Amino acid sequence: MMTDIDIEDALYDYLKDSELTQEVGGELYKGERKDGSRAEDVVIVVTSNINSDDIQTGSVNVNIYVPKVPTASGEIQDKPRVRELARIAEALLKVINADGYRMALDRQRVFEMPSNREHCICNMLNVQYYNQQDV
Repeated sequence: MMTDIDIEDALYDYLKDSELTQEVGGELYKGERKDGSRAEDVVIVVTSNINSDDIQTGSVNVNIYVPKVPTASGEIQDKPRVRELARIAEALLKVINADGYRMALDRQRVFEMPSNREHCICNMLNVQYYNQQDV
């Protein structure tokens, strides 16, 4: 069985030296982001984790935060940067096969986060873990 922490750790290990984390200007976090961060951060968040005898399923989000850019008329989405990071994430997260588990990108959405003056690229992954049966 994989706990939420096990899933976060596995995805963290996969991402820590990846093109995505080398490209962003901020940090890679598990669970939650540092309060008040205005950097391009990547945050791994487990949203569900259901165990069964044979196959454990769950969902995990890889959220990438991109600050808005200032213009003469106010702040706007940094579309070129969002597009670039979304493409890197899509290629990296499309399918992850590892020892006993598989993660695959289900969908990717971009949301405005007005309170933090940024946008979030939300990458939603499905997780399958193949429970080992003791014989």
